[in-house]
Amino acid sequence: MASKENRWELDEKVTALVATRFGGDYRAAFAHYDGNGDRGGQQGRVEGVAGGRGDR
Repeated sequence: MASKENRWELDEKVTALVATRFGGDYRAAFAHYDGNGDRGGQQGRVEGVAGGRGDR
């Protein structure tokens, strides 16, 4: 399990990414990384959002 500091850092990064790239729309951000449209939260997709990568 991630430490409190790691969770805070992740939250900050995801919040900044969603604000800058998706106008604050979390649904649009996660839909962007949901390549197969199943609305599932597979590890690679979550890492893609958290890391700010532009790929899917």
